[in-house]
Amino acid sequence: MKINKKRFDIIISLLILIAALYFFVSEELVVKIPFAMERNVPEIAKSYIYIRFITLGIIFLSGAILITKVVTFQKNKSTDTVSIFNKEVSVTIIALTCYLLFMKYIGFYAASFALIVILLSVYRLKEKGHKPGKDMMTVKTIAFSVLFATILLIVLHILFTIILKVVIPEGMI
Repeated sequence: MKINKKRFDIIISLLILIAALYFFVSEELVVKIPFAMERNVPEIAKSYIYIRFITLGIIFLSGAILITKVVTFQKNKSTDTVSIFNKEVSVTIIALTCYLLFMKYIGFYAASFALIVILLSVYRLKEKGHKPGKDMMTVKTIAFSVLFATILLIVLHILFTIILKVVIPEGMI
């Protein structure tokens, strides 16, 4: 399915703006839980304040994109089209769905490793001009993806498990 690029940008920025406004005004989504660490913390430093600032930033940026696209929409009639569902998008949707489904069983690190390797390989091939499904992945592309995923997961392990002491989903296997 193809759609005009400017029209697509307007639709996406509108959807993001509506979602961000909903998150900003919704009290159920931003629960003010009195964590033990936050009892003696000033109101401005509480965890839900961070969520509000991020949401305000998203509202500002999506509003700016929306205004820019609407103002320039009539000025230059572009016939550029965007394919909404191409092979890369389909692979991404399937990979993310499998990631969410299998993380419970194989754990965060194994699921994240597989996701990073698959997505990085697919998008590196696209960047080099190969067509997914027609050209085979080269050993160099897969090796780079595996190396990058390994380094990234080591950094994430050090950051979240060792420094921040966050419990990471282990999996059942």
